[in-house]
Amino acid sequence: MEALLGRRQKVELKPVNCLGRYVVTKHNQWRGKYRRVLCITTSAILTQNPEQQFAITNTYAFVGDSDIESITLGPGNDEEGEFVITARQDKKSKFKPNRFTCRYRSRLLTDLYQALTAAATIGACSIAQKIVGLSDTFPALTWAEGAWVVISIRLSSRGIEVVAPSTGSSSWRIDFTQLATTAFAPLQSESSSATAAALSVLDGGVSTSFHPSLSGAASSSLAASYSTASMSPSRMPINHHHHHPTHP
Repeated sequence: MEALLGRRQKVELKPVNCLGRYVVTKHNQWRGKYRRVLCITTSAILTQNPEQQFAITNTYAFVGDSDIESITLGPGNDEEGEFVITARQDKKSKFKPNRFTCRYRSRLLTDLYQALTAAATIGACSIAQKIVGLSDTFPALTWAEGAWVVISIRLSSRGIEVVAPSTGSSSWRIDFTQLATTAFAPLQSESSSATAAALSVLDGGVSTSFHPSLSGAASSSLAASYSTASMSPSRMPINHHHHHPTHP
């Protein structure tokens, strides 16, 4: 009816349930390089053509019968980093690699990993563990209101979380992309030969320290897990400011 009356219809730039949008360059063997806007929703990855009123060009669902098989990194860094989404156009198609580059690759992957994890939490995304990997959880103590409080530290490919051991609910989280600097240092008590560990995080000039209630091999395991996680695809060089360079 709007078209018949000659009225201009409103163009919806953002898909429903859009969590993040990034300008990317798609690299095609036959068509060469061209711009797309990659959108991450609660259930899928979508690409839009900015030259055609942001029309949706592809939709790759990651819930239910996933259209995405894998996500891997190519060469480059966060200035122009490459990543490959192996996916299918529809349920009858074969999985094929789709190569992209993005100036904000780490932030994009962090948003995507969070969307996959959230979908997996409600049992809707079976591919999440293959792409994101498992998290490691360690018992720890933190100093709060004049007393030591028992917590758990959860390390994942996206970042660090503090969770309540009794409920598993997260009370504090920081993505690796938000870190200004990080440190993992062994501590030794003056009255004991046992060695514990401290995980110190600096975000915007504010230091937060956690003391795992571990010793020996357990502390080494935490250090190794932290080192591995902090080198994940979603890790960004320090002190970067993040923007989503797309239309609102």
